[in-house]
Amino acid sequence: MSVEFTVYMSRTAMPSPRDWAQAIVDAGFPAELDTEFDVDTFSGFLPCRYDGADAGFEYLSGPIEFVDELELPSEFDFSVTFATHSSMRELASSVVSAAALCSLSAVLMTWCARGRLNTKPRNECSSQESTRRSIFSCNVTRLGGSSPE
Repeated sequence: MSVEFTVYMSRTAMPSPRDWAQAIVDAGFPAELDTEFDVDTFSGFLPCRYDGADAGFEYLSGPIEFVDELELPSEFDFSVTFATHSSMRELASSVVSAAALCSLSAVLMTWCARGRLNTKPRNECSSQESTRRSIFSCNVTRLGGSSPE
């Protein structure tokens, strides 16, 4: 399954990688964001650690050019997209990173999931595509339970 989160915000509210990484730690998440990248020019796989193991996500940022279906505040001129494809550990690192980013300023976030839905035993699954979009405000809450594999 492929999952994307996009955070829309004012560019002036985008924290430095160090401040962003610290927000993840301060929230109590077991993730370490790489701090050696430029939030404006970097594009590609951003390595992280989650619960002591390698993780990461695809990172893309830039000016908002066209978002027809969203009614964004006029000051929202920047977006950050997090994408993962198959690893639950990478998904966890992207969720945590997006949540911490949301906790630092006023933002809107959308998410979209595409791929196989595993709601039935594997031998009963048919190939399906699921696309969901929602807009919500973000609150950082440490969730209990076991770590993703």
